[in-house]
Amino acid sequence: MPASPATTTRPEPTVAHASIWSAFELLPDGIVVVDARGDIVHANRRLLNLLGYEAGDLVGQPIELLVPDAARARHAEDRARFLTDPVTRSMGTVPDLRARRADGTEVAVDVSLSPTRLDGETVVVAAVRDVTGRFVVETHEAKLEERERLARQLHDTVIQDVFTTGLALASLASQVPDLLRPQLDELIDRQDATIQRLRSAIFELEPSEAEQALSVLVDALVTESTPVLGFTPALTLEGPVDAAVDDEVAEQLLLALREALVNISLHARARSAYIDLAVADGELELRVLDDGVGVPLDVARLGSGLANLRRRAGALGGVCEVQRCRPQGTLVRWTVPLGSVSAS
Repeated sequence: MPASPATTTRPEPTVAHASIWSAFELLPDGIVVVDARGDIVHANRRLLNLLGYEAGDLVGQPIELLVPDAARARHAEDRARFLTDPVTRSMGTVPDLRARRADGTEVAVDVSLSPTRLDGETVVVAAVRDVTGRFVVETHEAKLEERERLARQLHDTVIQDVFTTGLALASLASQVPDLLRPQLDELIDRQDATIQRLRSAIFELEPSEAEQALSVLVDALVTESTPVLGFTPALTLEGPVDAAVDDEVAEQLLLALREALVNISLHARARSAYIDLAVADGELELRVLDDGVGVPLDVARLGSGLANLRRRAGALGGVCEVQRCRPQGTLVRWTVPLGSVSAS
C-alpha cells in the first residue's frame, strides 16, 4: 500500500515552483525533487505512474521510501556524501540499480542526479527512467551472442573433426575383408547420422531461421570439405532450391553430396571440382564433376560410397549415375523427384 503522507507541513508552492513543476510534467522521464534532508519535495506524474503512487503520496516522504529495503542504509550514506560535493552525474544502470514501487515490487531504473538551488537551499533533481525493457533486450542479445559463439565452435572444430574421421573410415572400406564390410558400413552410416545431428544442433543454436535454408547448408558442407580436398569446389545453385526441397529430400541430398566429396578425396587425386544443384520441372539434380584420374572401369572398387549414393537416390524414387569423363575426371549425377515420394 502507498505510504501515508508525512504530517510535516511544508510551505505552499510559489508561482515559481508551480512553473517548474509544470515543466517537469513535460519531460519524458520520471522526476523526483529531494531536499537536503532527504525528503521528497515534488514528483511528476511519470514517476508516480512508474512507481504506483497517487498525487500527494510522496511529498514530504524520505527518498529512501523509493529504495529497496536491502539498499536503504547504503543509499542514505551515499546521499549524504553526494551533498558534500553535489555534481550532475548518473547513479548507474541495470541490473545494479532498482527502485521500489508502492506495492513492494522493484523496477530496474537509470537515475541521473542534478543538484540545483531552490528558495536558497540545495535540492537534487533526479531523473528516473524505467530500463527494464533495455535490460531484457541486452540479456537477450547476450544469449544470442553466446549461442552464435557455440554454433561457430561446433562448426569450426567439432564438425570438422567428425568429417575428417568419416573420411578415415571411408578410406578403410577398400582395405577391410568382406566379412568386416557390413560393420564398417554401419559405422559410416552412424557417422553420417552424427554429422546430421550436429548440423541440426548448430542451426538450432543460430538465431536466424533463414540460415537453415538448404542453400546455406550445402554451402557449409562444401566449405567443410576444403581442408580434406585441398581446394574449395565451385558451387552453382539453380532454381528454387530453398523453397521446393522438403526436409527429407534435403537430408538425403546433403548425405549424398558428402559421399561424393568423400569419394573425390579418396580416389580422384583431383585438383578441382564443380558442384551444380538444380531444381526444375519437379526434379532435383545434383551434379558433381572433378578433374581427377576418373572413375575406375570397375566401379565396384569405389566400395560402399557408390552404393550409398544409389541407395539414397533409390529411396527417394530417383537414380544415381557415375560416369568417366574424357580426357579425365568423373561426373556424378544424383537425381530425385520432388513432392511425390518420401524417403524410406
